[in-house]
Amino acid sequence: DDPGKPVVAVFASGTGAGWRRAALSLGAGEALIDIGSTAPPATMGSSIDSLPPHNTLLIDEGAGFRVQLLNDAMDIAERNGSPLDVDAPYIWLGGEFMRYGQSEAMGDGVFRLSRLRRGCFTSDLSVPYHNAGKLFVHIEPDGARLIEERTFVPGDDVMVEALGLADAAPAVTSVSIHGLATVPLAPVHCAMDVAADGSFIMQWVRRSRIDSGWRDGVDQILAEENEQYRLSLFAGDVQVAEWTSFENRIEVSAAQWVELGIAADAVVTAEIRQVGRYALSPPLIVAI
Repeated sequence: DDPGKPVVAVFASGTGAGWRRAALSLGAGEALIDIGSTAPPATMGSSIDSLPPHNTLLIDEGAGFRVQLLNDAMDIAERNGSPLDVDAPYIWLGGEFMRYGQSEAMGDGVFRLSRLRRGCFTSDLSVPYHNAGKLFVHIEPDGARLIEERTFVPGDDVMVEALGLADAAPAVTSVSIHGLATVPLAPVHCAMDVAADGSFIMQWVRRSRIDSGWRDGVDQILAEENEQYRLSLFAGDVQVAEWTSFENRIEVSAAQWVELGIAADAVVTAEIRQVGRYALSPPLIVAI
């Protein structure tokens, strides 16, 4: 509910339809801390098909994959829409967050998901290949046990153990914190217009770290306290200028360019980062 608050969620389930909850412990150095129980059973399973890489800026219309859910009590509602719809569900497959537009029941606990929006919450322009057999989670609020017993920062490792009533040993999992929810995405689609007098204007398109669906088909919510960008200019490996802009464009006059004293044969690049509430985005790198 708070777009500025990073969260860590634990999803758990069992292979039997009667599985309900498990005791949950959080790793703290060499010790374990009892933090209660897991949330109600999450919809989980494993992929049957492999999934090839894809550009994260394009909807994956060609690929899809089947998933085998853990038990007969689990279900995925059939759907025929777009992954850009406001209510498009989130899923997690082998470390990658996605949204899907279409789902189809194949029988015997098997579902096929397609029309994918790949690589949600990442600045990477492509996502990796997934082999068959990857862990699958259908992201739903009721199945998420948020860990609020400890504050995490990027770089931390989180380890939890879940122990059911009939379990001889706990299920153990861990994750490294990357701060995906708090770091703005890198800007994209930079264009530069050079005037006859040598001045130029650079414009780009921002991306929001909060995906609430493409509500108006035009723009995404800002999700930051204000719109601000930092543009750094490099001649080779040396930074020669830095500017701040409060809109997604910047104009550099011919006089400003001459004052920088950049050699005519120098390799000049610009790095554009969005200034977020908690962090800078990764850079959009543009050759000038």
